[in-house]
Amino acid sequence: MSNLRASNYDHFAKYYAVSEYLTFGNRLKKCREAWVNELLGNENILLLGDGDGRFSTALLQKYPHINIVSLDANQAMLNQAQRRRKKAGISDNRLHNRCEDVRIWRPANGQYDAIFAQFFFDSFHEADLEMIIIKIRNALTTNGQLFVSDFHLPDDTKIGKLRGRLTLGILYPLFKIIADLKVQHLADYSRILFRHGFELNKETFYSQKTLVSQIFSSKPKS
Repeated sequence: MSNLRASNYDHFAKYYAVSEYLTFGNRLKKCREAWVNELLGNENILLLGDGDGRFSTALLQKYPHINIVSLDANQAMLNQAQRRRKKAGISDNRLHNRCEDVRIWRPANGQYDAIFAQFFFDSFHEADLEMIIIKIRNALTTNGQLFVSDFHLPDDTKIGKLRGRLTLGILYPLFKIIADLKVQHLADYSRILFRHGFELNKETFYSQKTLVSQIFSSKPKS
């Protein structure tokens, strides 16, 4: 297992949304929200690394019946998310914050109808992702879905591949300085998901395929 010390975004939480917009415009937002209409009927939702709460706020505004657990290792991000929801007039009783490293997290089996990992897997080494993905599969209900949005390195477009490498080549060293991020390359999380019994249901790309949004479901355990 890699170093268990989580990355520290405490000094960056207030400026995260602004810095993202200045760097990517609305592209990351579109990627995160690509499949929000697929949540109809789902009630118990887990957000992994929701950050400053833009996505959780949007979900709670769109779906008045859902309940959310937001798991994040950084208290400053959770506090920023709480302030955002309060400003939007959303009651705290619809979302429960858990300040916990996902690598220590112990979920109950079959607890969540949907789990979102939004620009989350890119912060972990392969060994950690193996463990995290096993936990995710166990935490999902039988018909539960895993929603993933993240960076992507395309193989079929030269412009996209170059753009993706340049983007990650800048972001990883930058976040090592800003947040002490230990990871310096994008792991192939899809391969790990497939190995642990997930199948890809839907997929869409943005920005010359340098961003991807996906829906996975887990195959029945034999």
